[in-house]
Amino acid sequence: MAEIFQKRWPKEKGWTKKHIEKKRKYLKLERTPQEIRVIHQRNVKAGRFAQCPVKAWNKRGRSPEGEIRYWTHKVTGRKYPVIKCNGDFRHWGRWAWEQAYGKAPKNSNVVFKDGDPYNLTIENLILLSNAELSRRNAEKSSKGLSDNYVAGLLSPHDPILRQMLKSNTTLIEIKHQQLILNRTIYEQQKKH
Repeated sequence: MAEIFQKRWPKEKGWTKKHIEKKRKYLKLERTPQEIRVIHQRNVKAGRFAQCPVKAWNKRGRSPEGEIRYWTHKVTGRKYPVIKCNGDFRHWGRWAWEQAYGKAPKNSNVVFKDGDPYNLTIENLILLSNAELSRRNAEKSSKGLSDNYVAGLLSPHDPILRQMLKSNTTLIEIKHQQLILNRTIYEQQKKH
């Protein structure tokens, strides 16, 4: 077909497969399944496509069972380990806990004691209820507030005052302590 097109409508670079397919589509010329099979057999005899992608599924990034990888959380950007089990990836912490101690109860979380996802030991895992994990995260968040955030709490809608407050580290630290104290009081009141 390419030869026919080249004779009738000559091109300097010749007719590519893409050009031919496009023209065939315009002319509504379709190959039958039998014609496609014959073309495939011809290509196999010519030494092309004999094995094709028979084992391609096993070559491209397929991880073996038991391989540990680190995935990145979309929102926080934190890395966490996963392990391949029975064809699926599972969180390494929960998997390791179940291997050592049996199935974790519902509404519980397996977390790293030291917060380091690269420290993959059973001793570094603890089991926390949802409430305990919430408390732990709240403590971290109160301690981890930036000076800019705390200064913003002290000076809403006043950027000039905020800049002056940020330079006063003592005042910022006192507000930090107040926030932590308020959080502790709130937790105690919830218990009673």
